Amino acid sequence: MEPSGQVAGKMTVSPTLAHLDALGFFRSLSPQEKAQLAAVCKVAVRERGESLFRQGDPPTHFVFLALGFAKLVRSAPGRSAIVAIAGPGEPLGVVAAFESRPYPASAVALSPATTVEVPERPFLSAVDRHPELVRLILRVSARRQFETARRIADLAGPVEERMARVLLCLAERHGRIEGGRTRLLLPLHRQDLAELTGTTVETAIRVMSRWAKEGVVTTEEDGFTFHRPEVLREVGRGEPSED
Repeated sequence: MEPSGQVAGKMTVSPTLAHLDALGFFRSLSPQEKAQLAAVCKVAVRERGESLFRQGDPPTHFVFLALGFAKLVRSAPGRSAIVAIAGPGEPLGVVAAFESRPYPASAVALSPATTVEVPERPFLSAVDRHPELVRLILRVSARRQFETARRIADLAGPVEERMARVLLCLAERHGRIEGGRTRLLLPLHRQDLAELTGTTVETAIRVMSRWAKEGVVTTEEDGFTFHRPEVLREVGRGEPSED
């Protein structure tokens, strides 16, 4: 099954030092090195649902998210699954690009997003001068592998446990406190939740509707509000919640 996402004419804007400064990945570069890199980068503004790259395509650039969110979707005949969610400042497909092998998954914008695309040769030149960039690449690879392994292990549990753990993990990484509550400004559709947790859209709707009625977590147009995260933690541990 082809992952959701359409290839649209991306809108490019002039790259600036601000775009690279927003990426902690390049913190070790000097202002002059960043200016030289910015001169050869491409910055693209993407719409929700737009494909950033497709599984099986050969990498031509190193891609970083400056703003917004993206999902990494791995497809097999008849099905697809979200293997990771990336947020602002994170690289996409950087290990595949570093090893010059096809992308193992597709990247699709989950929200309006801005990407920075760094050509291969200037990026590898920066890596040669700054070995700490290799450590960052390895850290990204290790974290994504850990997330994938954890998601596979989670598939053995009940769907409510899986959904609770996924939502809490996303809130930990990308949430922020507003008015004493945690807000996750990540506009996931029910299809996205279903793919993240290995369930059907109907089941995802049923579970989220029940949690909304119980005042646990509510869904807004731009994301989620966690009113009673302790309930999700209990569910995620396999403990019955007490209303």
